[in-house]
Amino acid sequence: MLKTWKFWKDTIIGTIFIFAFMAFAYQFLAIFSILDPVGQALEDMQITDQIFSNENFREDPAFDTTILIVNFGRLGRKDIARQINIINKYNPKVIGIDTFFGSLEPDTLGDLMLADALSKVENLVLGTQFMAPGDVDDPYYYHLKTSHPLFNQYAEMGIVNLIAETAGTKQEEYKVVREFSPKMLYKDTISGEVIEQMAFGVKLASYVNPEAAERFLARNNEEEIINYRGNVLTMLTLDNRPKFFALDVMDVLEENFDPSLVKDKIVLLGHVGESFLEPYWIEDKFFTPMNPKYAGRAGLDMYGVVIHANITAMVLNEDYLDKMSETKGYIVAIILCFLNVGLFTIIYRKLPLWYDGITKLIQLVEVVIILGLIIFVFHLFAIEMELTIAIIVILLAGDALEVLYGVGYNMFQKEKRRELFTIKEHNV
Repeated sequence: MLKTWKFWKDTIIGTIFIFAFMAFAYQFLAIFSILDPVGQALEDMQITDQIFSNENFREDPAFDTTILIVNFGRLGRKDIARQINIINKYNPKVIGIDTFFGSLEPDTLGDLMLADALSKVENLVLGTQFMAPGDVDDPYYYHLKTSHPLFNQYAEMGIVNLIAETAGTKQEEYKVVREFSPKMLYKDTISGEVIEQMAFGVKLASYVNPEAAERFLARNNEEEIINYRGNVLTMLTLDNRPKFFALDVMDVLEENFDPSLVKDKIVLLGHVGESFLEPYWIEDKFFTPMNPKYAGRAGLDMYGVVIHANITAMVLNEDYLDKMSETKGYIVAIILCFLNVGLFTIIYRKLPLWYDGITKLIQLVEVVIILGLIIFVFHLFAIEMELTIAIIVILLAGDALEVLYGVGYNMFQKEKRRELFTIKEHNV
């Protein structure tokens, strides 16, 4: 009975020790991350990215025929107005413009032409960007970036914010865009009025299928994983699994397209390079899980307007992705840690000479199984399992337990301490 109690006591202490050590390492050793070039290259990678970037892991979605992307490149407001007028005469369901027409320009004629073109669009969505949130526990944003009222008066707003944590100050240093916020709350600092706005892609989807948009918002998730379908069809994206039709700057201005591409469709105007022949334009361009080089990513692979198209398609097709909560992830990690500590404790006491080899083998097998399970569940059930902590505790369990039993416990025993600090003389 005493041995049984000691076993469970040691297992509990071992589990607590591993989590305490992990917390300490996270706080203290993070300062050395700059010395880890491999970690720097892989820190923006998730195992589930393979589902999107490797066509062998999932069946390619069908080509989307409800959404058309239009590139306006470096066009001024006069020519953007021309594009809008041309698109509008072919009766799109809704036009969304992923840019800001902020202050008025010296070219008054260009502003007036743009305002006139926008006034003729029956269903129009302009982008708005929420900025400067409050404290961590404050759900409100207090500043908006919008177009000038001359243009906003004809449109409804959609949030263009994308969740792209930055590793630096330049856009090419952004990390991967995997998630977005379906809706955000803006609070007027003067009137105190609270305004809820939908994400740009969700707002566009609501014009085609309002019920689908309502069901999506009813999930009530603060963040949603983007279920990417693919990129745009251009001469430069043929190898990146294109799923959306796109028209280049001059294709529209010269009306070099089939009107059926526009009629009753969602049309998104935005930056897709200076033209489709310019692959190095980085304005409003991001990394995504669709990037074929998923580790140490070589180049930005998707424009913001295309990401919004993927969001719209996800809402309309109702093919959402779910995510295991952090709480469940920690529960799984604690259970696995406890089981591993119990097993490794038995091995430590019964097979001390085999301890290192056996525990390392068990850890390797467990991690491979967990990684396979993450891909399997994501692929078949559209659920992203948050098991990072579980993997870390498994990898730490063997060595941390050896430190606890071999050093920690011995430091509380007088004879063991004396043995450590006493140099024994040996006859030569």
